[in-house]
Amino acid sequence: DTAGVGGTLAGLNDAFQAVQVLLAQTGARSRQLDTAMVNVDASETSLKVALDADQGISIEEATTRMMAVQTTLQ
Repeated sequence: DTAGVGGTLAGLNDAFQAVQVLLAQTGARSRQLDTAMVNVDASETSLKVALDADQGISIEEATTRMMAVQTTLQ
């Protein structure tokens, strides 16, 4: 029956489009996570450099500096 095949094909096309949307959303979220991980790594590196430069630095000051660098990177 032609009408049944047409309806089934339309349903398949709709499902395909929905999958494509979900793939795009997943890709975007994955890129956001990658960016966040890069920012965390950069902040960790900056904190280590700051601590190496001044071993007498307090943990509170180091944390404040790290947060400032992280905010700048975002």
